[in-house]
Amino acid sequence: MNDRPVIEHLTEVKLHGDYATKEVMAKCDSGSESTSIHYDLIVEIGGAERLGQREVYSALGSEKRDTVQTSIELAGKRFDTKVDIGDRSGMDHKVLIGCDILKNFLIAVT
Repeated sequence: MNDRPVIEHLTEVKLHGDYATKEVMAKCDSGSESTSIHYDLIVEIGGAERLGQREVYSALGSEKRDTVQTSIELAGKRFDTKVDIGDRSGMDHKVLIGCDILKNFLIAVT
């Protein structure tokens, strides 16, 4: 039997920073290699250490995004991880959870 917890496609996460902890709804995307967070959320919680940049690919093409180290809590498990930050202002969900975190879970398809 698989020991990985089951989570929904849309799930609540906690973002932990130096200034605040914020709960937001996140979209789980098994087609995304890495987790992405809207830059305003990173500024709001504070304390994210900038690590550099990486090339991110999407249906709209590719772009360079800053990467930061931050802490994300999902289904009671906390992950200190590297995330991409970008402009997600036009998106319904300001946090996209990618395979870097999703590999620890099963996603319900209902």
